Amino acid sequence: MRRVILAALALFAAFSLTAYAGRNVLNGQPDDGNTTEVVEIPNPFQEFRTYAEARDAAVYDFAAPEKADGYPNISYGVMDGGEMFQIVYGNGAESVTARKAPGGGDISGDYKQYAQESSVTTPGLPDVTLKGDDALAFLAIWVDAEGGYAYSLSASGGMEYDALLTLAVGIQTGEAAQETDASGEGAWTVNAGKASPEGNPAAMSAFNRANEAIDSVYEPLAYLGAQALEGNSYQFLCRDTTTESGAPASYEIVTVYENPQGDAEIIESVLLPELAEVGGEAESGWKVNGGDVSLEANEKIRAAFEKSLEGVSGAKYEAVAYLASQETANGENYMIFRRVTPDSSDAVPFFSVATVYTDSEGNAEITDVTDMNFDET
Repeated sequence: MRRVILAALALFAAFSLTAYAGRNVLNGQPDDGNTTEVVEIPNPFQEFRTYAEARDAAVYDFAAPEKADGYPNISYGVMDGGEMFQIVYGNGAESVTARKAPGGGDISGDYKQYAQESSVTTPGLPDVTLKGDDALAFLAIWVDAEGGYAYSLSASGGMEYDALLTLAVGIQTGEAAQETDASGEGAWTVNAGKASPEGNPAAMSAFNRANEAIDSVYEPLAYLGAQALEGNSYQFLCRDTTTESGAPASYEIVTVYENPQGDAEIIESVLLPELAEVGGEAESGWKVNGGDVSLEANEKIRAAFEKSLEGVSGAKYEAVAYLASQETANGENYMIFRRVTPDSSDAVPFFSVATVYTDSEGNAEITDVTDMNFDET
């Protein structure tokens, strides 16, 4: 079946066929060299005026955006028998085509050789392959093996890589949202991959657009996870950069919401409970870290963190950010934001804030832990 579909797409990509030298396409007889015959290939898609009509013909949903900025025109098409569902956004000069089909493989119909090709991993979603040149992306393809569908996005005039990836992730998370339970609540997916913001381009693209709208208030330090629910929500560990000169830094969990059309905004920011009273009360003795949060840049804290884990088993512990320190009578306390991944085949990682105590002799232990719950931030 997949071979048949790809063949149909190859035909659709060519609006006409011209007889090749020495052979007449119409009758298969030798050509006299002076005749050119043109065969019109019918459009394999049946066109529909509304999404509802197309959905009924395809017999499956397609969570593509209702509109796309800069492309006011929209058309729907379904290949015979629901073999493929297609939505085309156009502006008279250029178009963006979204496709969905049961099965796997490349369903785009675009078989050009592009200068650039890369695979982008977004936690909780299938890998997306992007193709284009040095400046623009023209094609995104991915397969949701669990859901049993293949997808493609092609931009005739090209789009910025982040923009095309954001659109692809929006479609896939929209698809996941359709599979949530009757309550409509989409579950948060904790980031099990790279914690650095730079390692999560789709999430960062939404964050940057939302942050720019409020004059770049927050500095992202770590990407924590995502939720698919009528769009995409992303959570980040951030530092508030609006504090007055001399005031302690502030660390917050920031939630960014991106709707299916690609608009993004910050919908919530919550001060870490462990630091809620640290900045405002000098008697607490805690000093909030206003510098580099990486343990690589804070050797003493890194050594204490590693020492505190000696003999601890059952999970993998990763230090994400060094938040604060406190002097005590016999040593120091360090507050560290970390990711914990239990040692089991079905392990689900989670984030927590740990207090590490180290004495004057270099001994270290974890004295307090607060687990982070996405639903409570």
